[in-house]
Amino acid sequence: MIVMFGLMLLYAIVMLTLAIGWARIKTLPLSEKYFPFVSIIIPARNEENNILACLANLIQQNYPKEKLEIIVVNDHSEDETFQLTHTFFKSLNYDAKVLDLPAHLSGKKAALSFGIENSIGEIIITRDADTICDSTQWILSMSSPFHHKQINMVIGPVLLSGTNNFIAKFQEIENLGLQLIAGATIQIGNPVLSSGANLAFRKKSFLAAGDDVYFSKIASGDDIFIMNKFHQLFPQSIYFSKNKESEIITTPCTSLGSLLEQRVRWASKFFFVNNSFHYFIGVITAIMNFSLLFSLISSCFFMEWCYIFVVLTFSRFVIDFLLVFLSASFFGKTRLLRWFLPSFVVNPFYVSLVVAFSIIKKPVWKGRKKVGKE
Repeated sequence: MIVMFGLMLLYAIVMLTLAIGWARIKTLPLSEKYFPFVSIIIPARNEENNILACLANLIQQNYPKEKLEIIVVNDHSEDETFQLTHTFFKSLNYDAKVLDLPAHLSGKKAALSFGIENSIGEIIITRDADTICDSTQWILSMSSPFHHKQINMVIGPVLLSGTNNFIAKFQEIENLGLQLIAGATIQIGNPVLSSGANLAFRKKSFLAAGDDVYFSKIASGDDIFIMNKFHQLFPQSIYFSKNKESEIITTPCTSLGSLLEQRVRWASKFFFVNNSFHYFIGVITAIMNFSLLFSLISSCFFMEWCYIFVVLTFSRFVIDFLLVFLSASFFGKTRLLRWFLPSFVVNPFYVSLVVAFSIIKKPVWKGRKKVGKE
C-alpha cells in the first residue's frame, strides 16, 4: 500500500517536471536570411495510396527551389509507388530524385541511409510518405533553427487526424501526450522520444556519428536511435520545434489489430536504447498502469483496496489530464479532450495488451519480420 502511494508520488513528480519542461520550450523565430541547402528524404514502401498527396503537398512549400532537393527512395514496393512517384515529378518537370533501393538492401533504415548517401544537402529532413502539412513554411521552420550553430538536430511535432471513432481518437489523445513528452525531455536535456516522420539534422553530424547510426539490428527505431546517437555525441544540441509551422499530420491506425502491431514494433526497440532516462520513463509509466489494474482487481475482494484504487485513479487522472490539456491547448486540439475520460479508462488494459503482445509476437513492418541488410 505504501509502495503504491510512493510510486504515485514519484510518477507525479516526474510528470510535473515534464509539464514544466514543456512550458519552458522557446519557439525560435523563422529566419528571413538563412536558407541552407535542404535534402528531404522520403522512404516509401507500398505507399501508392499516400505518396501523391504527400508530394503534392511538399512541392507547395515556400522555400527557394535552388536550395532544395526531394529524394524518394522506393523500398522494393509491391504496388505502384515507384511508377506514380516517377510520373508525378515527370508531369511537372520537377527535378527530383526517385531512387530504387538496391536489391541487397531492404527496410526503412536502409532506405534512409541510401537517400542520405545520395543527397547533397547541408540539412537532411526525413519525412514519411503518408504525411502532409498545413503550413507552406514547414521546411523553413525545420531548417531555421540550424542558424544556431550549437543545434545539430531538430525534432518536429507529428499530429494525428483520422475518423471520428474511438480507436482513432484514443490514438490522438495518446499522441498529444507523446508530443509533450518528446518536447519536454529534450528541453530538460534527456530526450527519450522523436519521430522520423518529421526529423531534421546536419548531414556532417550524421556522417561524423559513424556507421550504423540507425542500428539496423532491429526493424523499428530509426528515429530513436539516431536521436540517441546525437545526444551521446553532441550533448545539448537537439531542439524540439514547438512551432505550429513545423507540424505535420498523418493518419492513425484504423483497427485494434493494426494499432497493436504498430505498438509491438515500437516496443521492440525498448531494450536496445542506451538511455537510462528512457527506461525510467517507460518503466514508471507501465508500473502505474499495472498498479491501477491490480488495485481494481484487489478492490473486488478486499474493501480496503477500494480506497487505494480511488486515490490512485483520481491522482493519475488529474496528472495525465494536465499533460494532455497542455499539449492539446498548444496544438489547438482541445476538442479532443472529451475523449480523454474513455481513453483514460481503457489505457491500463491497452498497455497490458501491448506488453503481452510484445513478449509473444515478433514485430512486423510492411509485411517483413526482419528488416536490415540481407
